Amino acid sequence: MSRPTPSRRSPAAAIGALVAAACAGGGLLAVIWSVGSGPPTRADRRAFAILGTTPGSPVARTVKLLAAAGPALAILFVAGLVVLLAIRRRWSVAAVIVVGYPLAAVADHIAKAVDARPRPPGMLIAAAGYSFPSAEAALSIGLLPIGLAVAGLIGRRAGTVTIGVALLLIPTIGALMIAVRVHYLTDVLAGWGLGTVAFALSGAAALAIGRSQSG
Repeated sequence: MSRPTPSRRSPAAAIGALVAAACAGGGLLAVIWSVGSGPPTRADRRAFAILGTTPGSPVARTVKLLAAAGPALAILFVAGLVVLLAIRRRWSVAAVIVVGYPLAAVADHIAKAVDARPRPPGMLIAAAGYSFPSAEAALSIGLLPIGLAVAGLIGRRAGTVTIGVALLLIPTIGALMIAVRVHYLTDVLAGWGLGTVAFALSGAAALAIGRSQSG
C-alpha cells in the first residue's frame, strides 16, 4: 500500500488543527456563557478596575476615533486584500476571510439576541445593542488569517512581523473595549471563542474543498 505524500498529509493536518481550534473556541464560548452572561462577575468588575479609563482620556478619545473611522477603513483594507489574494490565486486564504467575517458577525448577532445582556453602565463611547458576546473581539480573530495572508504575499521573514502584530492587536482590542466600558471581560472572552469557531471552521472548510478539487 502506497504511503501518502507530504503534500496530501499537510492539508489533512491543517484541517485537523483548525477543527481542534474550533472545538477549543466553542468550549471557551460555552464555559463563559454558562458563568458570565448574566450579571457582571467578580472578574468583570476586576477588569474594569484594572483597565478602566475616564471620559476624555487619551484612550477614550482614541477608541472613539477608531469607532468612527475604523470600520470603513477596515472594510476597504480587507476588500483590497481579498482582491489581491484572488489575483494571486490564493483562493483558500481569500475564502477564509470572505466567509469568516460574515459568519462571525451573524453568529454574534444571534448570540446577542439570545442572551440579551445589557451593556455595562457608564459607557465612555456610544454603543448600540446588547453586550454579550463582543462583536469586536469575535471579528478581531480574523486578524490572524489576515496576518497569514499578508505573510504569504510578502515573504516568510517579513511576514513574521505581520503575524506578531496580529497577535498583539487581538488582546489590545479586547482590552480597549473593557477600558471604555463598552464590554465586560466575559463579553470579550466569549467573543474570542466565537470568532475562533467561525474562522477556524471557515479555514477547515476552505482547505477541505481545495483538497477535494485538487484530488
